[in-house]
Amino acid sequence: MAARKRLAVLCSTDYATYPVGGMMSFIKDAAPELARRFDVDFWGVDAGADVDSFSTAGQRFPVRHFGSVKTGRRLLPNMVRVTWHLWRNRKALWSGGYDGLYIHGLPLNAALPLGRPGPKVINHVHGLTNPFLMHGAPGPAMRQIAKGYERFRRSVIAKSDLVLLAADHKGIDAFRAAHPGDTRIEKIENFSDTTIFGAPAAPPDRAAHGLGDADRLIVHVGRFAYQKDPLLALRAFAAYAGSAPATDRLVMIGDGPLLAEGKRLARTLGIADRVQFLGHQPRDVIASWLAAADLYFYTSHANGYPISLAEAAQSGLPIVSTAVTGVHDLVHPGETGALVQDRDPASFAAPIAETLANRHVYGARAREMAARFTPEIILDRLCREIADVL
Repeated sequence: MAARKRLAVLCSTDYATYPVGGMMSFIKDAAPELARRFDVDFWGVDAGADVDSFSTAGQRFPVRHFGSVKTGRRLLPNMVRVTWHLWRNRKALWSGGYDGLYIHGLPLNAALPLGRPGPKVINHVHGLTNPFLMHGAPGPAMRQIAKGYERFRRSVIAKSDLVLLAADHKGIDAFRAAHPGDTRIEKIENFSDTTIFGAPAAPPDRAAHGLGDADRLIVHVGRFAYQKDPLLALRAFAAYAGSAPATDRLVMIGDGPLLAEGKRLARTLGIADRVQFLGHQPRDVIASWLAAADLYFYTSHANGYPISLAEAAQSGLPIVSTAVTGVHDLVHPGETGALVQDRDPASFAAPIAETLANRHVYGARAREMAARFTPEIILDRLCREIADVL
């Protein structure tokens, strides 16, 4: 029997103390299947919380540290700190007997001697957006940095043995067109944890949150940051609420730098009594609110393949979304929800009303579509792609 291939999973977090967004959710949910098929080591950073392992699906996986980061005041950005520490440990990785390096986070590639003999390099790209353009209107200096990042990304893609891209069908087509060459680029969708989202989830106690049994709930999940554009969600709900039943409410789950501004905006728009701000919540709580919701609302500027949409669809929710890259596999207008072509808050009012009116039919169809993106299906394809290149 052939020996199992050795795989190092590289990530710039410690797998536990950082917020679990789409990237970390994918890694942790994939860990049991990766460990079943490969001899896997998980590499991360020390964030000062004495975390040396993580658990998922009843299994515990050790984490090997290649460096450290600071969560408080710091002179150097953590991206620079992580890259420096990985560069110092690059020989241990390159000569550690690994058949492949499975990298989550393109900046990590700056520390690795790509293009030289050694383990195969597999990059998992979790977002199509340029991170240096996702903090508001960029100035001239930031635009130059963003151009530099694009050149760096093209170089990394060209030198990779395999690129796995979290994207919808439009995103993968655009990415392949933007990165011509011999590198193998494959689409790997995000997925929801079916042991948490959907049938297993029980709705929250409405009375405990001041909600009535007849209240219709529109749920928005995401960090209060520029890329997710939660302020647009508030303005759009205000535009809709002007002619909507008073029992229609917006529930916003997430934390971040724009949360205080969001609360002020809700008061300014006169909708504070119709909006619930729940802050950061674990996945089981998010699943509970999705089980209670009537509509999922997505207002991000752009994304790769939003895990929140997979979770909403698995929960049987219709979706109203901005018409951005990443959403087109699950949001089909007139079938599972609605796409809004511009970012004018008033443009969302009619689509929200129409989707709510058809929420049961649209929600059932969304759940049917989510069945194509279950953990079993996606992880089997992921492992086959990795095994094929190793």
